[in-house]
Amino acid sequence: MKAARRYGEADVRLEEIELPPLKGNQIKLAVEWAGFCGGDKKSYKRPLMGDPVTPGHEFSGTVIELGNEVTQIKIGDRVVVDPLFLCGKCENCRKGYRNLCQNRIGFGSSGVFGAFAEETIVNEDMAYKIPDNLPLDVAAVAEPTCIAAHGLRLSKFKPGDTAAVFGAGAIGLLMVSLLKASGCTKIIATARTPSKLELARKLGAHIAFNPEGPDGAAQIQALANSVDVAYELSEAQSSVDAAMTMLRARGELVMLSLPSGPLLYDARTAIHKEINILTSAFTNGEFPMVTKLLASGAVDGGAIITKKIHLDDIVKEGYETLQSDSSQLKILVTPKRENLLS
Repeated sequence: MKAARRYGEADVRLEEIELPPLKGNQIKLAVEWAGFCGGDKKSYKRPLMGDPVTPGHEFSGTVIELGNEVTQIKIGDRVVVDPLFLCGKCENCRKGYRNLCQNRIGFGSSGVFGAFAEETIVNEDMAYKIPDNLPLDVAAVAEPTCIAAHGLRLSKFKPGDTAAVFGAGAIGLLMVSLLKASGCTKIIATARTPSKLELARKLGAHIAFNPEGPDGAAQIQALANSVDVAYELSEAQSSVDAAMTMLRARGELVMLSLPSGPLLYDARTAIHKEINILTSAFTNGEFPMVTKLLASGAVDGGAIITKKIHLDDIVKEGYETLQSDSSQLKILVTPKRENLLS
């Protein structure tokens, strides 16, 4: 089968590879649509430590083969995948913190398993059947939607609150849509790209602005002490600083981004306001809820899909485009030509 293989810095090759035989609890999927995430964009220009890897972990697929121990999934099922191989035995797994498994391995980060391919293999407990009315392209954004939903669920947000989303990239925009669906009274979103600010407004943001623009500082000050919960998705120190200003007393800062370096916060301001700082990692049980929200249209997953390409064009139209075009949100890849016709 054909797969994209990353060998190192700016070195992704389309190759013919073979997947290993299925183990008892595994299923084989025909990949329908797979999305680029921020990590795929960043890693493209970085050296690879270890053997070549098939990337891609945000995807939808159709089941084409079953291991002999599979009981809940059947051939032909349309599924999305929680992209973590978990041990199920460590202390965190036993406590129900599956996303914090001490032995977790990220799907698409090692070996031949990855979604930028014609087929791939996952464990049965990683796959979730999707509603019949959920299109497979929209289903491919379920995983990033779950990232946002996990942070929302962990936070103390309640209907009627004012919330701020720092960083209106793909996950930030999905957070805006989730907040609207959850009864948020006032949603504030920030981004540096005009097209992302426009989409944030369409998805439900009441205020959307560039914090680094000419009026950014004035906007932040105008919103001082008005926000109940702030979600940080920009990886920027300036966003943490702005959140400290905008959060009201006993507000909450939820950190969802994975910054490349340390982010600092003003402890004096945090203490004087009794601000709670919370972190959120991956997902833990959100897939069934999220696929229903996407299928119903309550969360507009299709709005963040900005480009669709074939697997053959993954380097030029995928990786290289992401390096040069900051307006791109979610580029989807398919190994099936017929998918591009629908």
